[in-house]
Amino acid sequence: MIEAEYYGAIDPWYGQFWLIGLGDLAFEGDLKKWVWAGRKPGDALGLVGTTPGAVAFLCSSDLHRVGLRLCTHLSPVPADREQWESIGEVSVTFDTPPRLTNPEDFEPDETLRCLRIPAGTYRVRAAARGGDAIRKHQNQENHDMNCPPLDIRDRTAPSDLIEQLRIDLWPTTGIEEPSTLKPPPAVQ
Repeated sequence: MIEAEYYGAIDPWYGQFWLIGLGDLAFEGDLKKWVWAGRKPGDALGLVGTTPGAVAFLCSSDLHRVGLRLCTHLSPVPADREQWESIGEVSVTFDTPPRLTNPEDFEPDETLRCLRIPAGTYRVRAAARGGDAIRKHQNQENHDMNCPPLDIRDRTAPSDLIEQLRIDLWPTTGIEEPSTLKPPPAVQ
């Protein structure tokens, strides 16, 4: 059962955004190490990673907005493997109530700025879809100079955006190992 639900759009910065629950941004180096250590969409846990006090999400969209639905729960919920291309889970402890941001500290849509998540330890599940279409287009674009750009400039409603992510989180009593519930499809 969903306790609270937030839906809007966020601007990834070079394919990443973060859910952080720290008093300052000293974590930035650790997250950049995680992201730039060669992980990318398509890797087993390329969708989601963690460092103390923060969770990093890696999208296929480099500089384009993605639709994001964040749901909090009181207990674990089943993963919907049918609707999503990839699903991964991590655990994290937030020292302060977390907020969404990216490395350039861009603000997400207003609905995603008003998270009501208390500090604590959580299991975080990330699920993504639409990234496969973006990766295929980027691959084609890299090999064909005549490839037309994706038609995304006029898409402003979160539900109209090609890439969609869902984040589910619920309180837990301890830190569990990261897991991949559904690996992303291979790029053709």
